[in-house]
Amino acid sequence: MKSFYRLLPRFSLVSLLSFMSFPAIAANISVEFIDQGIINAGEIFEGTTVGEFSGISYSGTGNTYYAISDDENNPRFYTLNIDVDLRISQVNPTITGVQTLKDDSGTVLGNNTVDGEGIAVLGNDLFVASEGIFTGGSQLNPDAGVLSINPFINRFDIVSGNQNLALNLNSRYLIPNSTQTEGVRENLSFESLTITPDQTKLFTALETPLKQDQTLTDISPFGNALSPLVRILEYEETGDNYTAGAEYIYEVDSVHGLVELVALDHDTLLALERNVNPLDPLNEPYGVRLYQVSLPGATDVSNNDGLIANPNGIINASKTLLLDFSTIPGNPLDPIGNFEGLTLGETLPNGERLLLAVSDNNFSDTIPTKFAAFSVEISSQSVPESSTIMGLLFLGLGFFVIPKASKLF
Repeated sequence: MKSFYRLLPRFSLVSLLSFMSFPAIAANISVEFIDQGIINAGEIFEGTTVGEFSGISYSGTGNTYYAISDDENNPRFYTLNIDVDLRISQVNPTITGVQTLKDDSGTVLGNNTVDGEGIAVLGNDLFVASEGIFTGGSQLNPDAGVLSINPFINRFDIVSGNQNLALNLNSRYLIPNSTQTEGVRENLSFESLTITPDQTKLFTALETPLKQDQTLTDISPFGNALSPLVRILEYEETGDNYTAGAEYIYEVDSVHGLVELVALDHDTLLALERNVNPLDPLNEPYGVRLYQVSLPGATDVSNNDGLIANPNGIINASKTLLLDFSTIPGNPLDPIGNFEGLTLGETLPNGERLLLAVSDNNFSDTIPTKFAAFSVEISSQSVPESSTIMGLLFLGLGFFVIPKASKLF
């Protein structure tokens, strides 16, 4: 019988595969609680009060971490050693250094110029995300706030604290486009920051929607309490800089905010969502949930200036619940802290990765800064696109995809 492939003399296996989609990578993630360590309320280090940690990032070496304090009166970050002992399930955080943030001339950034929320280490530097400074708003009415100093995502030298790079933000997030009717909301803008392991992409996100994406009435617990639709911003490495790229819509749970991201690769993130009692926002307990986020298939909305005016044809990033902090057996985190920071740490002796969450104690006189440690197992499996499967079936090679998709490539 004449070979089927001879009916296709001008096509090769390579050329046919070139029309197919390469397999996506699906991450299977399991999370197990280890322990919680604390730094006591009111602890003083080198003349500064330790607290209000809104972000944490692993140095990449040993047990060294950096945490950003969102103290608007003295913008700074701390160096910590965090020892995790799996044998006795113990977490011990220790402050070892502090550095103030400075501009590119070495001048200390002044009071009420920075609201540092996110931090991400990159070699000898670290990026900091600031939410910006507002006047006139409140916890219950953030739309009344007027942006007076722009938010930023800037890079600083770890040793000196000097700024050495400022990323460009889309004008929709800046003065004069952030007003009482459009733009970012007071104390609810760039809360998260993360860099992919290969350091080629940076992600940040808004804690709550832009005013032109959803109304306060729609997302408020005193209003319709709809799920907030927030923007995840992607930046791509270009030489010594990162350039703004795609934006994706992420649907947060009702009456929650998106407070942190951790990039596992270019397409997969961990997301930390937090619920705050609007009538008592400075006190525990809080609601905290950890999700896995997948970006493939989500619509790029970077050219969409407002979902209220342009709501159609948008596919949100997908998410899967990994852990609700309130469901950990034995409720060891009770009362659950104001967890805002999240980072993947060192590889543990059992071969899994350490995941650390840090809380913002709002400089309470009684509430400590909390460090919740988790052991995370991350495995990946190649999942072929439907077009790939159909293409291989067309070639008579479909039997390769049926027993084990990960063996395709």
